[in-house]
Amino acid sequence: MKAFSIIFVAALSTVLSVNALPVQSRDLDARVKIGKPVKAPAVKPAVKPAVKPAVKPAVKPAVKPAVKPAVKPAVKPTTVKPAAPITPPGPILPKPPAPAPAPKPKPTVDQCARISSCLACTKSPLCGFSPTTLKCVTVKTSGLSPTTLVTAKNPQQCPPLKQAAAVDSGLKPDVAATAKTLLTKMSNHIFLGEKTSTTSGRHTFSAWRPLNKDAGRCDPTTHICAFGIVATSPEPKKTVFDDRAGGFTRSDVEAMCLTAIKLNLSGPGKGKQDGSFAVQSKFGRPICIRHQIAGTGSCFPLGIHSTNARLGAACTSSGQTAVTGRNEELAAL
Repeated sequence: MKAFSIIFVAALSTVLSVNALPVQSRDLDARVKIGKPVKAPAVKPAVKPAVKPAVKPAVKPAVKPAVKPAVKPAVKPTTVKPAAPITPPGPILPKPPAPAPAPKPKPTVDQCARISSCLACTKSPLCGFSPTTLKCVTVKTSGLSPTTLVTAKNPQQCPPLKQAAAVDSGLKPDVAATAKTLLTKMSNHIFLGEKTSTTSGRHTFSAWRPLNKDAGRCDPTTHICAFGIVATSPEPKKTVFDDRAGGFTRSDVEAMCLTAIKLNLSGPGKGKQDGSFAVQSKFGRPICIRHQIAGTGSCFPLGIHSTNARLGAACTSSGQTAVTGRNEELAAL
């Protein structure tokens, strides 16, 4: 209790001192003088604590990222295939022969096309001479039947084709075209005959003989036959091209007739009248062939023998007289 009183008196004294009021003696402790203001104890300024310099935090060493351990791929379990059955060794076969060398490429230029002569064309086993185009072609690639070409098997056909080529060389294109048209027009008359008559046309042995039974005569060297021979007449009833085996073919006859027609069209009469001309035969000698303009037109040999006229010149009949030891006599059927 005494301690509390001391504290209270000290506090009150401080208040009165501040207000400049005299402090009464009864109010203070006996150790305080009466009538004098009590000075407040000097307040020392607060001492600021010394500021220590900021300590920089220590730099931690850089931490390297942890390296993840490499993950090894999962190892698939190995499947063990069953061993193949062991085949017992067979017989040792000989080695196959070495493959044949590749064939050499064919020349780009047709070698046969370079040949212009019919006879020269027949010298090559690969070539053939066309009676239609009068050119040398390669047999296998021409697209033509070998039987229609002049080859090494029938070089005797070259002479008439040589004449045909010579005639064509001086012929105008329109004349050549007209000759082909005329030949086409008369073809049935020559090779088949007229349906209304057994004697009109039929200028081949095969077309005439089956329907006509009269006697005849043939010259084996020219392969021309005559029928209806009358002693008092210089000309027979019918002359035909012998197309039996070994004789003329249809293409042979067409080629010779075409030459005769061209000669007549390019001659003085310009094809407006009948004309007879020496035409080369495949049997070695020229024969006289007539181009007749009446009706459908016609083409046939004059006489059964060869002519003495030069090739391409006008000619007359060689007649049908028999030549001892050479003619073939055909009895009437």
